[in-house]
Amino acid sequence: METIETEQYRDELVKAIEKHGFLPQNLEFVDEIPNDPRRASRVYKIEKRILIKKSIPREDKVANIEFLFARFPEETAKLDDDFKFVKQLVLYEMFHIVYRYQTDYECAKWAFYHLNR
Repeated sequence: METIETEQYRDELVKAIEKHGFLPQNLEFVDEIPNDPRRASRVYKIEKRILIKKSIPREDKVANIEFLFARFPEETAKLDDDFKFVKQLVLYEMFHIVYRYQTDYECAKWAFYHLNR
């Protein structure tokens, strides 16, 4: 089974979060998301921690894109690229910290907006 190895993008992801005042230690690469092994990423808002799985199975990427397609059909084509997919996940989680009380939809929208910046 094909997987996305996210740690290869560490430097670029750190640069992306640093643009918004976050530090490298705010981003953690983990083997599994605690209490939810099927998730690819997670955020702990109060602790300002963004977790992303070290290896994301291709089927999890497909499931995530299918979920986003319902809300952002024009944007999801960008996520065919593995780096952009991983960056969108990290930005999405980060915006849950920045915009603490916003909906998932709003955080995803901001993540897509900043994806190519």
